[in-house]
Amino acid sequence: MAHYGCSRMTVSKALSELAQADLIERRRRAGTFVCRPKFLSAVLKIADIRAEISALGRSYGYELLQCARRAATAADRGRLRVRKTGKVIALACRPQR
Repeated sequence: MAHYGCSRMTVSKALSELAQADLIERRRRAGTFVCRPKFLSAVLKIADIRAEISALGRSYGYELLQCARRAATAADRGRLRVRKTGKVIALACRPQR
């Protein structure tokens, strides 16, 4: 409070928000502690195309033309919005009619 020149309520609110964000842990009679960083992973939501098309009463099918595991190119990283290099699975498909 003295360092930042703010009220006790402001400090308490700031600590509560940090605790809700899992950045700190507050323990009664023990104090407030910084949490260990949690590892983040990229999670992509992949829609179930078959279910969406079937829900419209249409038939679904595809032909797999190519499947390859390769290093991500700069273009891949741009489309996926990731910075790190890694591997991708590149698929080439065409719809069956």
